[in-house]
Amino acid sequence: MNLVDQLLSQIEAIPDDSLRRSKLDPYQNEILFLRQHHLSYRAIAIWLNVHKSINISTSQLAHCIKYRWKKTQNGL
Repeated sequence: MNLVDQLLSQIEAIPDDSLRRSKLDPYQNEILFLRQHHLSYRAIAIWLNVHKSINISTSQLAHCIKYRWKKTQNGL
């Protein structure tokens, strides 16, 4: 087995959910709840910083909500 085959088999052995894990994923339900109650991305980012010690930009937060989590919700 050559190096390329070894690497490909190792990559396939990695669970999909561990490849793209966001630091926001554990707080997904709380963040979506806050958005449903019309809190701005900025307000949620401040809440995450104060209450969860997570420093994230509003654009990163918006991207996660609009694109990452939308894909997972549509897949259900």
